[in-house]
Amino acid sequence: MFRRRDLAGRSGSTLRHRVRAKNLGRDQRRLALLAMSAILIGLAAGALEVLAEQAPGAPLRVDRLPEPLAQLRRAASWLGLGAGWLAWLFPHLTRGRLRDSLLVMGFSVGAVTTLSALAYCAYHNVLGVQMFDPRPGATVVFAVRATGLVMIGLSAVAVTVRLAWPRSEQVDGAEDLLRQRSDPDRVERIERDEAAE
Repeated sequence: MFRRRDLAGRSGSTLRHRVRAKNLGRDQRRLALLAMSAILIGLAAGALEVLAEQAPGAPLRVDRLPEPLAQLRRAASWLGLGAGWLAWLFPHLTRGRLRDSLLVMGFSVGAVTTLSALAYCAYHNVLGVQMFDPRPGATVVFAVRATGLVMIGLSAVAVTVRLAWPRSEQVDGAEDLLRQRSDPDRVERIERDEAAE
């Protein structure tokens, strides 16, 4: 993209960077990118599922089992919607701590792990739902898929806890009071104001 120069002669940012910086935070961009990618994967898996369900001998038939493709489509669609919902809700959940980024990272890694395992299942015509499967690699696929789902579940629990029990105003007031206590003149003014009321 072309860069424009401002009046001082310095190189300005592109429109894309200015819009990105103003509207979304870094974690929200990651979640929005994950949401759109997952939805696109879901659309592709849905198209392949339709082609896999065609009659044998049809010219557009794909030689894959439709059920693993359906699993990938459903999971990608739900994870895309969940990531979009989390990106929209993220400003209400953040507290400016490292745990916020870890929440996004846990959800993102869990979603990518789950979708990767399901894509592997769709490519190799396995379901990946049995713990003990005699086929080579099927148990590993189940373990990877379960790990991704556990990470997504823990992130969902963290979001639910933050929504159910938001940071109370009393805690913020206590922190302000502790800051005020370090300034004795301010404490005296507050006490005078309280006595006047």
